[in-house]
Amino acid sequence: MRFTVGGLILLAAITIAPASPFDDNWPVPREASERVNPLTTESPFAKKARLLYNDSCAICHGDRGDGRGPEAEQLGTRPADFTSSAVMIPMSDGELFYKISKGRNPMPAFEGKYSENERWGLVLYLRHFLKAPPSKKK
Repeated sequence: MRFTVGGLILLAAITIAPASPFDDNWPVPREASERVNPLTTESPFAKKARLLYNDSCAICHGDRGDGRGPEAEQLGTRPADFTSSAVMIPMSDGELFYKISKGRNPMPAFEGKYSENERWGLVLYLRHFLKAPPSKKK
């Protein structure tokens, strides 16, 4: 088998390339994306969500929600960065709930592990990672 120099460079790049960037091409059914979170931040499920996140999500998404958890580098797709306005602002609560519930390789589905209210609580918790834009001084 013959390889050109360019072919060897491409092969090496593919072999040693880090995990691909966050893949935001995750289709969510319209009816799922239009669901509204029934919980408020005062709900006991919202208060419990931090523990659930630390138990199941932080290992990949990181303690700070930045997608840099200890297992993130091992994945073929980089976990979502919940601190990114480009990721979080366009995503509805229904979309987040669907993704948490259904999962997609390498992310597991959590509808069998957590109750519906616990998953809605996680949606509220994920929203807290988004850094507010700097306020404009007058």
